[in-house]
Amino acid sequence: LQSIKEQLLIPDYEGLSLNYWIIGNIFLKNSTFSDAEFWLLRGVEMAEKVKSKKNLSKIYLSLKEAHAGMNDYKKALEYQEMYSILKDTM
Repeated sequence: LQSIKEQLLIPDYEGLSLNYWIIGNIFLKNSTFSDAEFWLLRGVEMAEKVKSKKNLSKIYLSLKEAHAGMNDYKKALEYQEMYSILKDTM
């Protein structure tokens, strides 16, 4: 019983990163870009904890879209470059 309790307390950072990416994309589709950025950045934090290149690449691409939607093309380009570099290592 104690083992089960301990497992339930261990956060699933990879799963959380994916869920935050999904939430961020819902805000992207509704053109609420600052809300999308908020959730996507949470996803980056979680994906970095477990070094999930797959999730990070998805999130970087969505962050690029969010910043393009906010007319912050410099930041959008940075996220595009981060995505490309990461994608090349997978």
